[in-house]
Amino acid sequence: MQNVPTADEPRSSRGSSVSVITAGRARLRALQPPELERQILGLLDPRALAVLETLERAGRRAWIVGGALRDALLGLWPQDYDIATQALPEESLRLFGRQAHATGLAHGTITVLQEGLACELTTLRVDGSYSDHRRPDTVRFVTDIQADLARRDFSINAIAWSPRDGLLDPWGGISDLGEGLLRAVGDPRQRFAEDALRILRGLRFMARFGLEPETATAQAMLEQAESLNNVARERLAVERAGILTAPWRSLAWSAPTAIWRHAWPRLWEISNAKEETWPRLLPPAAAADSEPDSSCLALLRSCLGRPGQQEVAELLLRDQQLPRAARRRLHDGLNALAHWYGLLAGREHIEDRELRHAAREIHATRAGAVSALALGVLELLEADDPWLPLGQSRALLERAVAEERRVTQEGDFVRLQDLAIDGLDLKWLGIAASRRGRLLHELLDAVVHERVVNDKEALLALALRLSSQTPGQDFPP
Repeated sequence: MQNVPTADEPRSSRGSSVSVITAGRARLRALQPPELERQILGLLDPRALAVLETLERAGRRAWIVGGALRDALLGLWPQDYDIATQALPEESLRLFGRQAHATGLAHGTITVLQEGLACELTTLRVDGSYSDHRRPDTVRFVTDIQADLARRDFSINAIAWSPRDGLLDPWGGISDLGEGLLRAVGDPRQRFAEDALRILRGLRFMARFGLEPETATAQAMLEQAESLNNVARERLAVERAGILTAPWRSLAWSAPTAIWRHAWPRLWEISNAKEETWPRLLPPAAAADSEPDSSCLALLRSCLGRPGQQEVAELLLRDQQLPRAARRRLHDGLNALAHWYGLLAGREHIEDRELRHAAREIHATRAGAVSALALGVLELLEADDPWLPLGQSRALLERAVAEERRVTQEGDFVRLQDLAIDGLDLKWLGIAASRRGRLLHELLDAVVHERVVNDKEALLALALRLSSQTPGQDFPP
């Protein structure tokens, strides 16, 4: 069986490449249930199977459900395990003792740590009304797995498996997964009315697995998009992050703007988006392109050229609630975008020396790490892009890409830590501490622009001349 992870591959790998998922969908169309069961048995974690066995030995039926089963059917290593069981939460807590933790008793959920693997155990249930559009007001525990599967969001997540029953697929999730369809369980309007976040979750599944919504599901997503306004910003941000890092993200991004204006209102507002221009905020990604930074930078490009572009970008990044390290990297990317765009836009000719200095200048800063990525985003822009029209600067962009690549490969750049002198040398020259940091950056700029060589004696001499200047004087001859 090709493209199925082997036992030698690390279980920590999600293996969510386009080729693996595409091959997995083809197998789902070709294989019979017994063959599919052999496949998933080779991918399910033995520790999760041990939890099933413990419940079954105690006389309580149990099934692996949801994402773990969906991923295993596609040939991916499952990472998160959900187990549906007839055992009541109190029974599960007693059965697993110190391994068990009460994480959602009101809805019948506990977490079992089985030799380091977290498994969520939820008692079979049917849900009451959803007055807050997030969680059911009441739940009723049942013993029928079919009833439990009927409350789930999409058919691809309404599949169950146990050693005794094999695969249970009452809503056709295996077929939908193989055919690349996203289908809500039962009445899609009811599913999205219960929890509006399911609309954005659906877009994430489209982006991750390359799915197209079937007609009724797509219509219900559109009709109830406004209910996303009731969803907490934090929950929206998590789903959006999943979309931006997924290989088929362009499928989700091409969803009607009536959905996105509620799924990401901040972006809609700051980009002055319109029906015809919204899709260009995120350039269509090649199927194999799953680099999240390129998507985020493509979004941030809409901030360029605006008054207070850094402040606008910060609003967008905070709205997405990215970790601090990711925000810093994307700020660096925005600086690199602004650097190259500011150089290229509207220009008809640039000397090789200016291009060389531009490449060395960006690499002298922290943004140098994402300089090539920023140029890649600019390459994706169409000639008539409504935000950043490069027009006849295309040929210059190609030269900039080539020069950036050369500077990187040859290491033809100098950073602050690479200078032949440092703050201690300036101290020995008698230069005040308050002046040293700025002076080092002035020296770095002189080296980057080839006004002085990176030599200790030459830099010390220039430092003395610069330190004798009054603020605002020109660079000494």
